[in-house]
This record gives sequence, structure tokens and C-alpha cells, in this order.
Amino acid sequence: MKFSYLYTALIIAELFAIVFNLHTAEYFTKPALVISLLVYFLNSSKTPANNKILVALPKRYDQPTNRPADQPTNMLIALLFCLAGDIILLFDSGFVFGLAAFLIGHIFYILTFRKDNDGFNFTKNRLGLFILGSVLFGIIFLSVLIPRVDTALKIPIFIYACTILTMLVTVFNRFKKTIPKISYNRVLIGALFFVISDTVLAIN
Repeated sequence: MKFSYLYTALIIAELFAIVFNLHTAEYFTKPALVISLLVYFLNSSKTPANNKILVALPKRYDQPTNRPADQPTNMLIALLFCLAGDIILLFDSGFVFGLAAFLIGHIFYILTFRKDNDGFNFTKNRLGLFILGSVLFGIIFLSVLIPRVDTALKIPIFIYACTILTMLVTVFNRFKKTIPKISYNRVLIGALFFVISDTVLAIN
């Protein structure tokens, strides 16, 4: 709950900075969001009681866990690159480098969440329909965006779009009895917001 209050306060501060064009304040509020997530994740990784959210327990705990040992590391790297992307995008000239940072971050998200994937059964939980919908969204989005960007950005944006949609499908496919429903729902909602956020950013 303490973290929830802190994170909510940081979100309000960030929105306040955006609405009132307080660019200097954003240099602090925007990175603070992911930094707080990093601190929370590192702290939760040491707490057995929080395992049912999204945390892989370190091996030093004797409690049984089905999460691979490299899963926390991948998540940590993903968050670090997303932090780097947020910081880089604060500067107008850093779009391509910010895109690259988030691209690497998404690759490590995929590596994290694929450990919870139990193969790709296209008839299970409507996975096939979800993949089809993601592909159609990607085609429509890219067909609108690609003709309107500089030539140098066409390939990077295409690669990024494919990567983030792969991340979304990987998150949707976290079908395992060992995955708590609260974890599945929260991660899926987060992934959907990530896609929506990047779509809005690309349109802008």
C-alpha cells in the first residue's frame, strides 16, 4: 500500500507537469515512475509473500517456485532499458535512441513472459483470434504510419511494432495453472496500455 500511494503521487505529479508544460519538472517526475518500479521490484524479489504478483523468488528461499532463475534478471534489464528510453525521449533529438532502448526492453519482457508460456496452442483461450487481431492491428497501424515518416525511420518502426506486438501475444499466452489470475490480468492490462501508449506516441 505504501508503494501504491507513492506511485499514485508520482503519476499525479507527472500528469500535472504535462498539463502545465513544466518540462523541467518532467526531468524528475517521468524517470521517478520507473525508478520507483525498479525499487519495488527489487524489494519484492526478496519477499516470499509477494511471489503471487509477478515475482520470481531467489534460490536462497526454500519455498517451491516454478519461475526460472533468470526471470527476475530479464525483468530487471527490461525495466532498466525502459527507464533509459523514458529519459532519452525527454530530449527532442533522442527519438531513435529512445526507440532502440524500448525495443531492447521489450525483447527482455518477451524473454521474461515466455517462461510462463506453455507452448502455442492456437485453439486455447482464443489465442489464435488474439494473434489474428494483433496482426491486423499491426498491418493497419503500419500502413497508416509508414508512408508518413522519414525513410530512415521506416525499418526501425516496423521492427519495433512487430516486437511490441510479439510481447503482447506472449503476455496473452501466459496460460498456466501456476500463474495466479491476478498476475495474468495485471500483466495483460499493463501490456495493452504499453501498446496503446506507443501507438499514441507514434501518431504524435
